[in-house]
Amino acid sequence: QDCHDTPYGTVCDMKPADAAGASSASARAYLAYGKQDYPEAIRQAQLAVEQSPESPTMQRLLTITLASGNATQQAQAIERMNAELAQTPADVNLLMQRAYLRQRTHEFNAALEDFRAAQATGKAPPTVVLDEGYTLAAAGQKQQAVSTFKQAIDRSDSGDLSLSPEQRYNTRSAIAGLSREWGL
Repeated sequence: QDCHDTPYGTVCDMKPADAAGASSASARAYLAYGKQDYPEAIRQAQLAVEQSPESPTMQRLLTITLASGNATQQAQAIERMNAELAQTPADVNLLMQRAYLRQRTHEFNAALEDFRAAQATGKAPPTVVLDEGYTLAAAGQKQQAVSTFKQAIDRSDSGDLSLSPEQRYNTRSAIAGLSREWGL
């Protein structure tokens, strides 16, 4: 906060987070990531790992920033996630993160496996079923995608899955669009 006296009393204004000064590499990495300056976020995360190589938090920060980089950096992120999942195969957050990255790199079948593995842990958000449906559609498995989306709507109707009005609308639109494509 930046506080100063005025004729009407003390007034405080909020300063942007980066104006406060980020003293650590990890803080600078988070700030750069928040600004979508991914090359800088990666550089700062690499520096943070150099400063604290044994820190799991810094290692995860580097993985997250690498996932937002170019194809080579994304491949490094996948390798890091694979190594981490070899140690903790039921890490739902890591499974979901790898699935989203695999979607971005058009590895739809691998992403589908990750979404299903995350769902099998019982700790994934219930809306993972929607991610699975969109991944099936992207993989060209449109009939299965429609079936998955219909199951999501049915689960929502029965109260087992909470969908916002926007999610429900998008799910119904996906069903309609995919049904038209393969001629239900």
